[in-house]
Amino acid sequence: MKDSMRSTPGEKYAEPAKTWHSAAEIITGEAVALELPPATVFSRLISGAIDLVCFAVPMLYLDYVISNIPFSRATEVSAYIINTLIWICVVPALIGIVTKGFSPGKRLLGYRIVSGDAGAVTIRQNILRSLVGISEIWLMAGVPAFISLACTRRARRMGDLLSGTYAVKWPKGTLKIPAFDVPGALEPWAAAAQTRPLAEPLQLHILNHFRTRSSLAPHIRRSQALLLAATAEKFVSPAPPPGTPAEDFLQALLALRRKTETEKNEKSEIRRRRLEKRLSVLPYVRQ
Repeated sequence: MKDSMRSTPGEKYAEPAKTWHSAAEIITGEAVALELPPATVFSRLISGAIDLVCFAVPMLYLDYVISNIPFSRATEVSAYIINTLIWICVVPALIGIVTKGFSPGKRLLGYRIVSGDAGAVTIRQNILRSLVGISEIWLMAGVPAFISLACTRRARRMGDLLSGTYAVKWPKGTLKIPAFDVPGALEPWAAAAQTRPLAEPLQLHILNHFRTRSSLAPHIRRSQALLLAATAEKFVSPAPPPGTPAEDFLQALLALRRKTETEKNEKSEIRRRRLEKRLSVLPYVRQ
């Protein structure tokens, strides 16, 4: 079985007849490429309605509280405006930033906002979507958003078109990486290799491959591994040595990513403890 997974010296991981167009594609057990399904117009409307209720209810309640406080007319109007902007722009943007593309409605329906390459949305994209949402959803009663959802591929509203995002059905589960080891033959390469974070869908597909590989026919397993390795190769430098088996490369890459993330978390924890220790000491006590 091992020999059937080995690539010959100089062989590319990507087979000429097959390409993996984006990191959002899923390779099934039958080696069929499928994209993460985009959200439908109906699902976007339902999730949007849930979000509308979640944001409008506290906003209206605070408006009621403000109306019962003896402010001057100018102060009262200013408070209404600030409260409205917070709940229709600031809060949605913050939720998108913290959850990396989720909202109450999308979380409930299992959808997530992603960037055009299926990666996590950026802070700029979240802010832009919220700003555009003020006019297309709140000021115009959602009419422009509905027209855009109905007329665009992947059901994208105007905020999505301007920020380069769209909604997809997000797989359930976490991205916890198992404790893979670097194969012995790749240890010299791994010692010098530098990696960057894998796109989350790609990481899910690689983990799924290792979970199901024992049940795959040899030719399907090899084809799937080659497609995954061809995409994953873009996230590491230098490239693995010629002739490296695709599965060995993927295993080594996951091991490197786990090591990198572990070291990153350890450094973050050390900084947190150091800061916590400093904050627990009174300013006038010399350390």
